Amino acid sequence: MSQDSGTRDAAWAVARLLAGAQAADIEAGTLAEPWAGLTEAIAQASGGDRLAVFEEFLSKLPDDQSAQIRSQVGKAGRAILQGRADSTPTSLPEMTGPVIPDLPQAALLAPELEARMVDAGQWLDAYVSFACDVSPLTPPELHQSAGLWLGSVAIARRVRLRLRHDDLFPNLLVLWICDTTIYAKTTGLNIAKRFARSVFPHLLAVSEFSPEALLDDFAGRQPLGLQDLPEEDRSLWAERRNFAAQRGIVLDEAASLFSSFKRDYNAGLPYYLLRLSDCDPEVEKLTRGAGKVVAHNTYLSFLGSTTAAALMRTDLDFLWGSGLWPRFALLTPSELPPWRSPKPGHCDPPQALTRTLRRLAEEKLPKPVYPAAPQTCDVQLADGVHAAWRAYARAMIRDILTSPEAPDKRLWGVYGRLPSQAFKVAVILATLDWAESSSVPVPVVSLAHWARGQTIAESWRASAHRLLDSLSNRRVVEEHNKEDRILQMILAARTGGITARSIYRTLGLRRAEFDLAVAGLVRDGLIREVEIKPARGPSACGYVSTENLSRQTTGLTG
Repeated sequence: MSQDSGTRDAAWAVARLLAGAQAADIEAGTLAEPWAGLTEAIAQASGGDRLAVFEEFLSKLPDDQSAQIRSQVGKAGRAILQGRADSTPTSLPEMTGPVIPDLPQAALLAPELEARMVDAGQWLDAYVSFACDVSPLTPPELHQSAGLWLGSVAIARRVRLRLRHDDLFPNLLVLWICDTTIYAKTTGLNIAKRFARSVFPHLLAVSEFSPEALLDDFAGRQPLGLQDLPEEDRSLWAERRNFAAQRGIVLDEAASLFSSFKRDYNAGLPYYLLRLSDCDPEVEKLTRGAGKVVAHNTYLSFLGSTTAAALMRTDLDFLWGSGLWPRFALLTPSELPPWRSPKPGHCDPPQALTRTLRRLAEEKLPKPVYPAAPQTCDVQLADGVHAAWRAYARAMIRDILTSPEAPDKRLWGVYGRLPSQAFKVAVILATLDWAESSSVPVPVVSLAHWARGQTIAESWRASAHRLLDSLSNRRVVEEHNKEDRILQMILAARTGGITARSIYRTLGLRRAEFDLAVAGLVRDGLIREVEIKPARGPSACGYVSTENLSRQTTGLTG
C-alpha cells in the first residue's frame, strides 16, 4: 500500500468515527502512526466525546502535522457528508462554484470609499474577533452575521429609516447552511445566544411554537400556567411583554422548522413568519375559540443553522417561491477557515461588547410599557447615501435580472431584497456606532456605513448562489434520497419500530452511511432511537418515527 493510499484510508477511518461509525467497523491496526493512535483514541471514546478526543490528540502534535491531519480528515468528512459510499476514495471531488453575475459599473464602490469602510461598525469587528477566538472553526462570515443579528434584536423596532415607498426597520433573518462538525456552526450560534441571554433575555422569543402560539406570544397574551411558574420566570415574561411583538428567535437545526410547513397543523406558520418579518403594524387572527388576537408593531429577527442535506427534506420549491427565503440571508461558507487550535480555559465576553449592546437596548432607545407601542428614532442619511442605494437597487432589480447573465429565477426574490438588506446592515452598523457615542442625537448612516452594508450584501448574494448550486448537487440529492428510504422503512414499521441492522442490511448501506443518515433524521425530530426487545435474543438499537408516536398518543390511525 502506498503512503498516499494509506493516508487516505486513515483519514477516511477517522472521518467515519467522527461521523458516528461503530468502532468495530474500523481496523486501526493496519494504520501507521500517528493515525493508528488517533483512530484508537477516538474509537474508545463515546460518540459525544469523539470530537473532543480528536482535538486533544491533535493538540499534542506539531502544528504543521496537526494542520495536515485536520485538512485530510476534513476532506474525507465532506465526502462522507455528501453521500459518497466508497470506503477508500481514490480522490476527493472538486466542487466548481456557481456563476455569479458581475455587479454593473454604476453600482461599484469607489476605491477610496472601500478604504473608509474600516471606520464603520467597529463593534461588529470586535465581536467577530472575540467569536473567532472562542470558535475558530466557525467561518468569520457566520460570526459577522450573528453580530449583526444581535444588533438588530437590540434595536427592537425602535430605529427606522423613512423611505418614500415605506418605512424600513432593520430586522434580519439569517440562516447558516453548512456541513455538520466541520464548520462548528452550533458553537458559533451558541456564542450569539449567550450574548443575547446575558444582555437582553427579554428580547428573545421561544424557538418552538405553533402558528397560534406564536401569534398569541407576539400579541402579549398571558400563557396558561403562568401563575405556577417561579417568580423569576414570571418577571421575565412581564418584561418580555413590553416587547411582545419585537423579538428575536435563535434556532439550531432549523430545517425542522421549514419541514414542518408541510404538516397540516403548521400550515399557517409561513404566513405569520412573513408578516412578522415584514414588520407589519398589525398581524391578526380570528378564531371561534380564542376570538380576535392582534400583534401590534411587529418586528421579528431570526438566526438559525442547518445543513444542505437536511433542507432536502423540505419543500424547496415552496421556500424559494413563497417569498420567505428571499427575506433571509442564506449563508454558506466559501471555504474552510484555517485550522486554529481552541485555546484552553473559559472566556467571558469582553465588557466593552456587552456594554455597548446593553446601552443600546436599555439606555439610548426608549423602553415601552405594554400595551404602548415602541417609540421610534428616525435615522438620518449622509450626503450621497441615497444615491448609492439607488444605484445598487437598479443593479439588483433591473440591470442584472434583464441581462443575458440573469441568474436562476429562483434567486430573483433574493436579488429584489438585497438593496433593503444592504440598507438594514448599514442602519445596524450606524446605530451600534451611535450607541458608543454621545455627540449626535440620532444615528447617521454615512457613506462608509453604506459601503460596508453593500459589501456584506454582496457576500450574501454570492452565498445564495452557492446554496442553490449545493442544493442542486447530485451528491446532496443522493444523500437526501438515502435518508428518505430509511425514513420510509421506519414509518412502515409503525409504533413497534425497526432495528438499525434490519434497515441498513435491507437497503444495502454501509454502517457508517446509515449512522450519518439517521443522525440527521434524529436531529430534525423525525425519528427517535429506541430499544427493541425481540421475542428471543438480546435487545437491539432501533428507531421509531415521531409521526407514528404522535398518532399513537392522539389515537389517530392510518
